[in-house]
Amino acid sequence: MPDFLAAFASGDKDRISLAIKLFSETNNEIFHGLYEDLNRLKAETHGLRLVSSDELDSLLNELDAVMTNSINCTSEMLQFMSKPEFWQDQKLLNPYQENVERSAREVELVHSRVKKQMKAELDEI
Repeated sequence: MPDFLAAFASGDKDRISLAIKLFSETNNEIFHGLYEDLNRLKAETHGLRLVSSDELDSLLNELDAVMTNSINCTSEMLQFMSKPEFWQDQKLLNPYQENVERSAREVELVHSRVKKQMKAELDEI
């Protein structure tokens, strides 16, 4: 990140372009890992879905959706951060940041509901 900031501070268009390229490549690696984790979660919950109630299955679907949305919101924010417009006015990031924060709260809420439902179903066994 210091190299990225230094490139933008230099005003050298070639350095800025290279910094953006490296920033984007790093972000792509991070998000590739996040999507792998999401796919692993889906695979691990598949077996659970076979024996779960319709309510838990629905909550797991909702959890998948909010997690995917949260990853997408974060990806959009980081992509925007690699644009010169962001470095000229960081206030432009606020809507992206608000979306990321909202989506993270949604993940926490649905995750909590999934745990609660799982505990209730385990208590019935």
